[in-house]
Amino acid sequence: MPIRLIEDITEPHPIGRRTPLSIKAPELATEWDYERNSPWGPEDFSYGSNVSAWWQCPKDKQRHRWRADICNRSATHQSGCPFCYFDSYGLNLRQFPQVFKFFDKEKNTCSPYKIPISTKIYWHCRKGKNHKWHSRFNIEVVDAFCPFCRGRKAAPDSNLAVLFPEIAKQFHPTKNGAIKVKNLVPGSKLKIWWRCDKGKDHEWQTRPRDRTVDGEGCPYCSRQRFSPTHSLAAEYPAIAKQWHKTFNGDFSPKEISSRSKRVVWWKCPKGDDHEWPASINRRTKQKTNCPYCVSREVSTTNSLAELFPEVAAEFDLKKNHPTKPTDVVVGSAKVYWWVCKRKHSWQREVYLRTKRSTGCPECPEYLKRKMTNPLSNYPEITKHLHPKKNASLNPKEISAGSKQKVWWLCKKGPDHVWESWIDVTMRKGYKCPFCEGSRLSVTNNIKALYPRLAKEWIFWRNEKTADHVLPGSAYKPWWQCSKCKHQWQRECYLRTQRQSACPQCKAYPS
Repeated sequence: MPIRLIEDITEPHPIGRRTPLSIKAPELATEWDYERNSPWGPEDFSYGSNVSAWWQCPKDKQRHRWRADICNRSATHQSGCPFCYFDSYGLNLRQFPQVFKFFDKEKNTCSPYKIPISTKIYWHCRKGKNHKWHSRFNIEVVDAFCPFCRGRKAAPDSNLAVLFPEIAKQFHPTKNGAIKVKNLVPGSKLKIWWRCDKGKDHEWQTRPRDRTVDGEGCPYCSRQRFSPTHSLAAEYPAIAKQWHKTFNGDFSPKEISSRSKRVVWWKCPKGDDHEWPASINRRTKQKTNCPYCVSREVSTTNSLAELFPEVAAEFDLKKNHPTKPTDVVVGSAKVYWWVCKRKHSWQREVYLRTKRSTGCPECPEYLKRKMTNPLSNYPEITKHLHPKKNASLNPKEISAGSKQKVWWLCKKGPDHVWESWIDVTMRKGYKCPFCEGSRLSVTNNIKALYPRLAKEWIFWRNEKTADHVLPGSAYKPWWQCSKCKHQWQRECYLRTQRQSACPQCKAYPS
């Protein structure tokens, strides 16, 4: 029966009618190492158990600790404390075949069959020509005796410089004293100084184990620590020039990270009142600019009164009270009241008045100007008008900038029919939403465009069918691999656009 280590026991085997060790051999129970065998005690195992447990000698509970099988200790010829035996008779390596093979017969003058317990011995591991060392015998590491194989000592063929050359390049040349990188093992817990070549101040202290096992890198490059090389002034000098010199106190763009979430004040040189607060990462990562220059906020330089005084003259101060033309940006989509010289009152968005030059809808001048650009001037657009659904619509009698909704028809599909505004179509150009993939149709669905993928669609597990889902949809249906029959869920756009394959066999229908 194979030996089991007590550390691997999750639940002891039922003792049943067998006698527990604590009852059969109470004198052995006093030698039970409760600390290393936790949470199990001698009452949890029978006296004939094949579990390998830890023991401690009452004569010296700190030094005399060893591992032995319960059945060997409770047998007729009980095995006692090996340390006490060694003190009396010397160490016999025959009792430890795992260690006997490491005994260096060339360098040792004593016999491997009788070695004083305090004697240092020369050892040689056959796994490496440089795996040679000089130490006392340690019974606690019999199962992994070679310190080089255990990663406790460095050898010319197994050290940090050989196994991790990229990490070894960052070994600090001056701050580690007499320590050399070739004498370090990858799993060392000794704190070492490192230096990254991406910045003069990129110097830090950590263990080689943290770098080789946990994958830690330069804390400055990973933004865990601040460095002037990652400051706002160093990485975004153009944005740093807009740093407000008085509202931010003693802070400087050279002293703060370019990815900081701190909200600071900015000042644009294009206007005296172009001052606004914003977080640094919004400016650097989201590329936000001066809100006054892009007409998101009103200022003395971008107000309706400043840029379009003739339009501001028609701003109805009574109906729009308390708002004034100086409080409105020229690109605003908000609707305001307007009044012309003939006292005609109407409502219109600001951007339509400034960018589209729309005037009073009742004045003859505007009506005449409105019809100087009829829709009929654009035959490439009018040919897509639906011949039946637009009733008596005449392209010669309607403006190309009209906000009227009309029906459109695309000849690439029998159901490619939709309704949209004339001015939107003129501004963005004619685009069929079905051909563009934004609307579902008989020609734009997974079954029509991806027939091989549609065969993997599990119709009885999905609420929708393949001909009722867009190829770019985020809908997450069930699929069944046509090769290995594995079933899984995946978004439609991942299968159509990114060719996500079966997670089991990595096959994609071809």
